[in-house]
Amino acid sequence: LECCEGDGLALLNALVSAAGRGSASEKQLLTNYCKLIDAFGVATVVLERALRGEVEATTAASTLFRSNTATTKLVGTYTKTVGATYLRTTLAPIINDLIADNTSLEVDATKMGDGADDATIASNQAALVKWADRALNDIVSDVTRCPIAFRRVAACLQKYVVAKFDSAKYSSVGGLVFLRFFCPALFAPASTGEVLAAEATAVRSCKPAARTCVLVSKMLQNLANNMPFKEQYMKGWADDWVGANTEKFQNFVDLLVDVPESDD
Repeated sequence: LECCEGDGLALLNALVSAAGRGSASEKQLLTNYCKLIDAFGVATVVLERALRGEVEATTAASTLFRSNTATTKLVGTYTKTVGATYLRTTLAPIINDLIADNTSLEVDATKMGDGADDATIASNQAALVKWADRALNDIVSDVTRCPIAFRRVAACLQKYVVAKFDSAKYSSVGGLVFLRFFCPALFAPASTGEVLAAEATAVRSCKPAARTCVLVSKMLQNLANNMPFKEQYMKGWADDWVGANTEKFQNFVDLLVDVPESDD
């Protein structure tokens, strides 16, 4: 137990290395580690020290949580463990509705063949905006559905990030909640394992729906990053959507991190 709380997470690093980075054994090890620290009531202490060390070692806010370090893997595994039900209840409805609709909403002319006319692209853009609105609203509508343990991680991360990079108040939490939690699950439901297993199976045979999941996840990701789109086919209309929803995203983050101090 003392090793679990130690600065530098030396034990975790050693175990991850022994298991093989990126392996199934590593994933199981991280899951068991998270259950262990949660059961002993030291999750907050362990994660806080890990996050503090990660931020201190980061030289630019833009690179924070972009690499697969032991800390990012630990935090990612912990939030996915405590937030499994939250993830499913939030994303399963929209994924299932996309599968049921299964309409091609492609906006990249290079993927559309003979159907790449301006009117079709404009119509698809408008439809994607509606789906992105739906996804965002499903996420931000009720912050109390997010487990307190998850919210405390987000609050802790923001605290350390703001102390060093004050401009990253929102993007830091966005990176945790959107880039490493919601967006990967929407982009590829199979990545969630059993959490969205039924949706992952169904979407494999629904290519238009799968592509819409990818495009909507891109929109959510850039909203969280507050970055303009690099893809030519997303520029303009999707950037406008990000700008129109920035305040809603920031209000969600403010509510998410407004949690009482941990007792453990």
